[in-house]
Amino acid sequence: MMFFRDIFKKDAYQPLFNKVEDDFNESASETPIPRTPKPTTLVYPQKFLIVSWAVISAVVGFTTGVLLVASILHNRNGHSSKHGASHIQLPIILRNFVYSSPFSREPPQGEESGTTSPSEPVWDALVPNGLGYFQDDHIAPHVSIPTVIHQLHCLYIIRRSFYSRSQDLQEFDFGKNRTLHVSHCFDYLQQGLTCSSDTTIEPTVNVSDPNGFLGSGFLRECHDYNSLKQFLEERRVFNATGFLAHGLDHGHIHLDIS
Repeated sequence: MMFFRDIFKKDAYQPLFNKVEDDFNESASETPIPRTPKPTTLVYPQKFLIVSWAVISAVVGFTTGVLLVASILHNRNGHSSKHGASHIQLPIILRNFVYSSPFSREPPQGEESGTTSPSEPVWDALVPNGLGYFQDDHIAPHVSIPTVIHQLHCLYIIRRSFYSRSQDLQEFDFGKNRTLHVSHCFDYLQQGLTCSSDTTIEPTVNVSDPNGFLGSGFLRECHDYNSLKQFLEERRVFNATGFLAHGLDHGHIHLDIS
């Protein structure tokens, strides 16, 4: 029995790693030589992911740049909405609303209210030469007018009707039935205001101020109306000035600006 145990003990399995390490330790010096780890080698999936990410980043960057340039060129003068009418792009400026201005004054009456000369320079200055009627190959191939000009015209008609001392049609009515003309403007302005829906927050802190009112005392973002006037004048289809269309021959050109 001892014989068999000695045989099995002698021939017992010894791991090759331990044997090589023992041989190495016996022949090595007292100070061991540090082992340098092998450099990490990227396997194929890692290389594929890195290359793919680089390609995707380059494509996305190039596409973004192209779209940005196209957007700038497209919006230089205006743009067409996918689901609606075209718009004129305007820069944004800061403005402060005021409670009272020359626009709230009563219009001239009698002879001063005719069309022989500009009777209200403050109001007439709002209207670009050409009354806002323009053409543009990109956004307005047909004679058109921006909504804000139509809205201002309606506001002017309502104001003149409110202060009018005569029931007869006057020059500011453009020969139209005043009742129908003004009532249309109430509808048009209501729809325009709710469509635009200016959501600027108006704090009430200035209401107690004798010179303040709800909506004053802070800057708000507005479209640059002067830029719009310049845009329209450069593309106008005729010459005429002011809300009463000074210089326009009404006998030859009919303006349906109800």
